[in-house]
Amino acid sequence: MTKRTTILYALAWVAYIAFSFTMFPYWRISVVIPAIALIGLGGWLFGTTKGLLLILTSNIYHYFLISEIYADILVYYEARLSGVLIMIAITLIAGKLHNNLHAIKVANLKLDELVAVRNAELNALASKLIENSEQTRVALGQELHDGIGQHLTGIQLFCSALAERLHEEQNPNASLADSLIDRVGATHNQIRRIARMLFPVQIERVGFIPVLNELTSCFQDMEHIAFSVREQGHLPELPGKTALQLYRICQETAIYALDHLNANRIDVRVFETPQAYNLEFEHNGSQLDEQHNTFQLTEYRLQQISGTSEKWHSRHGLEKIVYAIPCPETEPQA
Repeated sequence: MTKRTTILYALAWVAYIAFSFTMFPYWRISVVIPAIALIGLGGWLFGTTKGLLLILTSNIYHYFLISEIYADILVYYEARLSGVLIMIAITLIAGKLHNNLHAIKVANLKLDELVAVRNAELNALASKLIENSEQTRVALGQELHDGIGQHLTGIQLFCSALAERLHEEQNPNASLADSLIDRVGATHNQIRRIARMLFPVQIERVGFIPVLNELTSCFQDMEHIAFSVREQGHLPELPGKTALQLYRICQETAIYALDHLNANRIDVRVFETPQAYNLEFEHNGSQLDEQHNTFQLTEYRLQQISGTSEKWHSRHGLEKIVYAIPCPETEPQA
């Protein structure tokens, strides 16, 4: 309880004493009513024990007011019992309510602390899951590139030797061997593209925009959709961690738009404002569901790079979502 509150409460009692002393000849026992309210307020502010002490003090004052000062107007014992009982009841109720309010505040503080701890644990778990996901992508990408890719290279060499021999022998099956070489080569190229999509190993060396262009090329070849990237202005280089998370956000949003929203056109615009580095994702599919697991994961990815997202509709009726991160020069250091 603050000192100011205590002083104001004491002044209220001074005002009441002046009021009751002046108005008793006219209002009689009714002047006690404001005292009941003051005692209830005292029980609320200072607790039940002090509220009961206030009742004792007010009874002493009312005794002198009624039995000594205005003894010829009212007999005190005829009217004192009900007033005292009301004062006690109000004090007990106010004190109980005050204690309950205090207990609720303490419980809320503990709950807030528990929520903060659980949120920190959840964020740490999400970061660990994202890190493990990247490690799994790297392992799968390396397996595709170094394992299956090498086997396909060996098959290409074998098919080339076989085709060369069949051509030398003028075997009519030589054309089948050439066709097999082309198919193996196309499969090998697709494996390399998928491996790079799993983990863009060149992102720190070549930069974010070239890797993003490669991502769109992969989608165009594999999904046969219109996928474009526009770079507006001279954009700064992004740190490796930031670029990777932004790349994943764009990749996962595109996969969601293709698989769940039936989009066949995706446009990505990358631009910078004085406050943020922005990636604008626009598609012609149905409405995005922000409660989908993809966007929950996206929110965790954005948290890793202090980013935000905003969804709105363009003037052509297409849905847009803009991912914004702090400009690289102002990005907090890890």
